[in-house]
Amino acid sequence: MKIDYDNYWNPEYYLENSEINKKNIENTINDLTLSETKVIICGRGEKLHPDFHPMFSTPTTNLESELYVTTDHDPKYVDYINKKGSYALSLIVDPLLPEKIKSVGGKIYWFSTKEIKSDIPNLLCGEFPKENSGLAIISLASYLGVESILLSGIKFTGVYDQFIPGKDLVFQEIQKQGVKIYSLDGLIASKISFHDWCEI
Repeated sequence: MKIDYDNYWNPEYYLENSEINKKNIENTINDLTLSETKVIICGRGEKLHPDFHPMFSTPTTNLESELYVTTDHDPKYVDYINKKGSYALSLIVDPLLPEKIKSVGGKIYWFSTKEIKSDIPNLLCGEFPKENSGLAIISLASYLGVESILLSGIKFTGVYDQFIPGKDLVFQEIQKQGVKIYSLDGLIASKISFHDWCEI
């Protein structure tokens, strides 16, 4: 679906995409299992990331990860889908994304937000309609029972500062659940070295 980039956050795009995507749901995030209690979450704010698994990332980070997560509704996002693996997708993504994922041999696990009516699990991904993939990964990690999260390359500076209100909402909810969030650079969470985090 073509979008007007001057009206990028128009929820009408979300509704149209979600109605199409609902027809193709085979698995949801309830079908994901994770036995580990720690996970590293990587974004494209850094080029180099620690070698730790399980690793969750955004497709734009271009890392080999156990799970790729996105809420991006831009049809151009298909250019970043190039790896076979597991993808957690918001219902709002452009329907071209699941098509591309299936073409490269990937498997899709769907989720939604409370603002989109559906029968699948909801995640808090920021301040609607400005949802953010990094925040979606953090929420999903907590949903899967992770107790400790290390952030690498997840930043809300420059053009990304528009997501700070959403970050505050997500972090408040995560902390209520007792999940500890750390960051390698200390910009949005307590700073910690990779070595020290591994020792926790």
